[in-house]
Amino acid sequence: MLLAALVAALLAAMGIRGLAASKESLRVVYEDRMEPVRSLSQISHLMLANQLQMQLALARANPQGGIVRLEHISAWQAAEQIEQNVAAIDELWQGYLAVARSAAEQALAQQFGERRGRYLREAVAPALAALRGLDYLGTQRLAANAHKLYEQAYPEIEGLVRLQFDFAEAAYREGVRRYEYTRWLALGALLVSMAVLSWLGLLLMQVFSVKLGWLPVSGYGGPDASFATRVSHLVLPAVVLGLVNSALITRFIRASMLDVLRDDYVRTARAKGLPESRVILKHAVRNALIPILTVLGLTTALLISGAVVTETVFGLPGVGSLVVSAVLRRDYPVIQGALLIIAAIYVLINLFIDLLYLLVDPRVRY
Repeated sequence: MLLAALVAALLAAMGIRGLAASKESLRVVYEDRMEPVRSLSQISHLMLANQLQMQLALARANPQGGIVRLEHISAWQAAEQIEQNVAAIDELWQGYLAVARSAAEQALAQQFGERRGRYLREAVAPALAALRGLDYLGTQRLAANAHKLYEQAYPEIEGLVRLQFDFAEAAYREGVRRYEYTRWLALGALLVSMAVLSWLGLLLMQVFSVKLGWLPVSGYGGPDASFATRVSHLVLPAVVLGLVNSALITRFIRASMLDVLRDDYVRTARAKGLPESRVILKHAVRNALIPILTVLGLTTALLISGAVVTETVFGLPGVGSLVVSAVLRRDYPVIQGALLIIAAIYVLINLFIDLLYLLVDPRVRY
């Protein structure tokens, strides 16, 4: 039974590892690449907002003695808002530069940095002085200059955003490829489980018992057999049963982990800088164990209550073989007693699984 569980856990762990790799690639799409896109978009919007502030101040200008001058309050408010926008642009740009970038990104970022500096020197800084001096003509000329410099800098912003989407698409395709790998792994385990009961037991007996002579062919040993001998008789049946049930367990683990890895607390654990193994094993797996424990409990009860085909192939005196032989002989007392024992096993194991829920998830209360 323990060997069967170990085999099932080994195959399931392979699926978890591939699933974690695919989720890491998808995380790059939604976090590592979309955050720079948001920053660049905000920079573009703030540069446009500066022009909007200048236009609003120009729209509220008042003619005074044949000379058009800006309205004092609106002009100073526009200047203050532009200064706030410039500070926000500086913060966003420094945050973007703080992350390591590819050579293509660095080249475009350098070009945009130069155009941004020219935009600040030749348009924004003089515009602030013009707004505070209530200079209508100067503000009008600098607003047009700011628009021209923004249009010159926009291709670099667009190129940087396009690069982010290109990298995100590459990461997404890699994540899908790894996701497909785990899917085919689970499907392969399912197909193997459908075939193992018919020929895998005989194949293992042929290889490890007949040709290599490492393990006994069948049976459970004589009445005076040692513990090691009895364990050697259980190795091949345990491997067969483990491979069969690993398909079901792997599918449930995969589905449960897919749900859990989308949650916010997993993203928070990664944002804290925790190693991926710690994120998976401590935070994700523990919260995904509830449905997995249910399947393990039912599988365990099924193995204990009897696996008729495996017991027949390996000649083991198990509960399943006992029930089948009793049915063929119409031995009703044995059938009733065996079914009663099997039902009791199911009840006790489900009770044990319910108690395990309390240890795995403290939120569960009875």
